[in-house]
Amino acid sequence: MPQLCARLLGGLEFYDDNGGELSLATRKARALLAFLIVEREKWHTREHLADLLWSDRQQAQARHSLTQALGAIRKLGDQLGVELIEAEGNRVRLSPGTVVDDVTTFRREAESDPEVAAGTYKGPLLDGFAPGSQQFEDWVEIERAVLHRQACQAFERAAETRHAARNLNEAIELTQHLISLDPLRETAHRTLMRLHVANGDRTAAIRQFIFLEGLLNKELAVKPSEETVELFEELRATKNGPQTKIALKAASPAGQEEQPSPPDRPSIAVLPFTNLSGDPEQEFFADGMAEDIISGLSKFRWLFVIARNSSFGYKGKSPDIRDVARDLGVRYVLEGSVRRASTRIRIAAQLIDAETGSHIWADRYDHEIADIFAVQDEVTASIIATIAPEIGQSEIERVKRRPPESLDAWALFQQGMALYPSGNARDFQAAIALFDRARSLDPGFVEAWVMAGHMRTRSASFFPSDGREALLTEAHELLLTAMRLNPRDATCHMALGRWHVLRNEPDIGVEYCQEAVSLNANSAIAHFELGIALHNAGRYEEALSHYETAHRLSPRDLHAAALSTGPSFTLFQLGRFEEAAASAARATRSPNPRYWADALLVAALIKLGRKAEADEARSVLLNRKPDFSLRQFSSSSPAGMRSSELVAALREAGLPE
Repeated sequence: MPQLCARLLGGLEFYDDNGGELSLATRKARALLAFLIVEREKWHTREHLADLLWSDRQQAQARHSLTQALGAIRKLGDQLGVELIEAEGNRVRLSPGTVVDDVTTFRREAESDPEVAAGTYKGPLLDGFAPGSQQFEDWVEIERAVLHRQACQAFERAAETRHAARNLNEAIELTQHLISLDPLRETAHRTLMRLHVANGDRTAAIRQFIFLEGLLNKELAVKPSEETVELFEELRATKNGPQTKIALKAASPAGQEEQPSPPDRPSIAVLPFTNLSGDPEQEFFADGMAEDIISGLSKFRWLFVIARNSSFGYKGKSPDIRDVARDLGVRYVLEGSVRRASTRIRIAAQLIDAETGSHIWADRYDHEIADIFAVQDEVTASIIATIAPEIGQSEIERVKRRPPESLDAWALFQQGMALYPSGNARDFQAAIALFDRARSLDPGFVEAWVMAGHMRTRSASFFPSDGREALLTEAHELLLTAMRLNPRDATCHMALGRWHVLRNEPDIGVEYCQEAVSLNANSAIAHFELGIALHNAGRYEEALSHYETAHRLSPRDLHAAALSTGPSFTLFQLGRFEEAAASAARATRSPNPRYWADALLVAALIKLGRKAEADEARSVLLNRKPDFSLRQFSSSSPAGMRSSELVAALREAGLPE
């Protein structure tokens, strides 16, 4: 049978069996075919495909464009004499056995024959191809990261095989290729140094160290690890000649104070807020704002916050932000102002990326000052709760510009956090692998231990399988390790709370989540998880209060869908079906929606007697999750979130058992 041949690694090209190049009419059609090839094991709804490539258009227009693109792919198949697209109702997929492609080959050989896999990998997935769709680009970035990681592992294993066979030149070439893929993989540089020595070229080994030293300083502002330095010193000691006496670090120019390097975690300086009122009494208020923000941000353990005594050295000055960042060794600077006019006060704040000078976030707050201290507390809490996720997102964007397997544990951690909102099982597995890698590189990195455990808990909940119990056991061990490393980590307490809720121990879950809120009252996710725990403990009104707090703290949260879905469960349980429907509908329109929100909307509409709307919502649910079943829905939720009334309403709506 004739087949379509596709090259997806390092570009995008299509060929026939004889090597003749084939073309498709539009870039969107090419992108669609590439997506179907990579995701060939799945069925895809037409709504999902339309949204993937034409989200900027009205639904009818997007569906029409999808139909045209599918038609173009079918015509290409007709040209070859093969049916490329298989359709089943509202779902489509790539017809099995119709396409030979390098991604499938690479994935197959990555485990069984790393040398073949290394030879297959010719560059990043769809390198240089951009169809003009953000959703498609987001998908490519995730797939590209996973494939890149596998490629690095393949080159590493292939080099080990060549080294064991004493084919040193081939091992060197493979390791050099690995370093070109992941320049910051320090272990690869050490391997290359040793290979050069084994090949009789100590000078090349020393040059490799010098190159690595300069690269780490430029990209991460860090020095080589102790192990790498020891290897270099060993090489230098065994090599004769004055040319080998290489300084590891250049001295600072005479008379100049060495500037601190930014830490390996995100770092921030909060400058004193400027009093624009002309009222000396407002000086105390402005200083108090900055001091409270410093104190609140310090509760986020992953964030390095410059102490008040250092940042307040700039009080009364108008320094260049880049100079502040350089002097204090930080990535981010928060500055603000206070202005009072009559009975009102205006507070403005802005968060700046000091490396680029760009504004990440800015906002202003206008309040009556009847209770000035209440105003200070409210605005401070709002700023703190907003800044933390904004910095988190900025760090994710920063890391996207680095190789996925960077030896910087923080970079790996952020790559995992970028996948956190996903509802895709493959993304969950990729995130777990990234968190595991981060904690192995930095065993004291508490946040990596926490997220490695928490993602396993979420995976056991979202994607129940025969391995559920083993996954939960691993999660618990990881979280307990994190707790030993830092008993006061709020996120760890939150994650343990979620774990106990999933184990149907809601009262214990409440205790852990309450402690999380106590440790960091400005954490939206801690309040949300406490709401979940309280719901499962039957304390519904208390749950709603914490859901509200979570939303107030982080109204633009990446997990907005979850923050709205949680209250939907509770409102349904309380019989407040109109509110439950509104909350669920809001969740379905949020970024990264989950099918639970669709299910809650269906159930609430059924209880309200709005059958036609329920039918429409049921269609959306089944499009989002074609394999939905009541059994799966029940098994993926804690016991307290799946009342018999809820399941009965879903059954009445005609959803499959």
